[in-house]
Amino acid sequence: MLTVRYISSQQIEKDKWNTCVANAPNGLVYACTDFLDHLSDYWMGAVVGNYEAVFPIPYRRKMGIRYVCMPAFSQQMGLFGPEALMEPYLSEILKHIALNYRLADMMLNFGNVHKTSHRLHLNLTLPLQDGYAAMAKNFKQDLQKNLTRAAKFDMVYEATDDLEKVIALYHTHYGQRMGMRNQDYRQLLQLANSWHSKGRCFARIIRGKQEQDWHACALFLRDDKRIYNLANTTLPNGRTIEANHVLLHELIKEFAGQRLWLDFEGSDLPGIARFYRKFGPQEEWYYEWKSNRLPAVMRWWKR
Repeated sequence: MLTVRYISSQQIEKDKWNTCVANAPNGLVYACTDFLDHLSDYWMGAVVGNYEAVFPIPYRRKMGIRYVCMPAFSQQMGLFGPEALMEPYLSEILKHIALNYRLADMMLNFGNVHKTSHRLHLNLTLPLQDGYAAMAKNFKQDLQKNLTRAAKFDMVYEATDDLEKVIALYHTHYGQRMGMRNQDYRQLLQLANSWHSKGRCFARIIRGKQEQDWHACALFLRDDKRIYNLANTTLPNGRTIEANHVLLHELIKEFAGQRLWLDFEGSDLPGIARFYRKFGPQEEWYYEWKSNRLPAVMRWWKR
């Protein structure tokens, strides 16, 4: 058995950690140290052996209590590494979290299965390596009709470097329902600007004839495996002309044939899932895990 060490984020050997995540078959961008540093209030790492597998433990503090929760804009956490190391190390680490944090609510990743997990969540992903023609065969008829209709409008698909505007629009139109803090959007912008220069973050828009006439926009993160649909906004003037259908369709065309997956990032919401299913994606399921050792009088307490 390998030893599991619990290390503060400041003491993590970041190159080893990020190499483990990059090489893991279930590796995801949310587990990269840069992402965690920007979007977690605090975090620790459970390290199996010499970084053979890693488990980020993001947490916050409230009323003197440390509690584990998902970083803003993240979908999946859990144990990352070779499949052979998922058990029994996953159980050992979750037991440690349950004993050392009064409250925990986190999403494990699609490579983690645990008998005490509470709820199953849906993600949808599309393999881009098959090429556009192969993917287009799986497009739903409704999508094809909407794209035909949208072609009647003068819409332009293009890149934008204005990441601040893309994030601000997402905040304005979806901020209340997402339940994130203003500081989370500021931290996302810092991460986006840092990664944009490295080719790990980019944005695309659909606009009209005028450059400032935006109909839809999206911020994407990228690693060696996936493109992540992190913050996708359809503006009111784009809803009636299927602007978001066009945006994602053009993105798929742009990256078709590359050894990447498009990660739609959801969704459990039926309407959003129905929209993404029009593109013929594959299902990817992941579990939510919870632990609550708060005193009975504090069970009302929320983050």
